[in-house]
Amino acid sequence: MAIAATNLTAAYDGVDATSFVTASIAPAANALILLSLHATEAVQSSTTPTVTGCGLTWVAVTDRIQGGQHDFLFRAMGASPSTGALTISYGAATQTSCSWSVNEFTGVNVGGTNGSGAVVQSGVNSASSGTSLSVTL
Repeated sequence: MAIAATNLTAAYDGVDATSFVTASIAPAANALILLSLHATEAVQSSTTPTVTGCGLTWVAVTDRIQGGQHDFLFRAMGASPSTGALTISYGAATQTSCSWSVNEFTGVNVGGTNGSGAVVQSGVNSASSGTSLSVTL
């Protein structure tokens, strides 16, 4: 079976807050759901957010915290997810902005737990200047 990708929602919120709520989504059964986050923290504290919603368990795959800029990738998968919004919570740490994208992948390995069979490896790297970048897996 071929892997197919669908964007379920994406948005930006520029209002200071400690939590953010996405538009309602309807994840498919046994599809890998990836939530990509980018936030700017008001006071640097290296807070990792929690994600809840759609009857799924959200697991952090990668994180990159550099100064007040935070990038995270979460994964989830379930046999019977519910329709609804996701809540992204940073506890008591105020974010000056947050953007997100929720993407669904069907035709992936459904083994493991919460999408672990579909995300075998991940890597993160960054550069402030240059023309190339590599990531070791």
